[in-house]
Amino acid sequence: MSFDGVFTHCITQELQHELLLGRVTKVQQPYANEIVLVIRNKGKNKK
Repeated sequence: MSFDGVFTHCITQELQHELLLGRVTKVQQPYANEIVLVIRNKGKNKK
């Protein structure tokens, strides 16, 4: 999937709403090209 400006703008808005002021609690690397961040915000964990 290619990232264009509209997609990038939408995903940054969604992530700002969900993850702003959160903190990274866990970092995992299940595959060589993939990183999973677990971020805690507002009493909930988000991957």
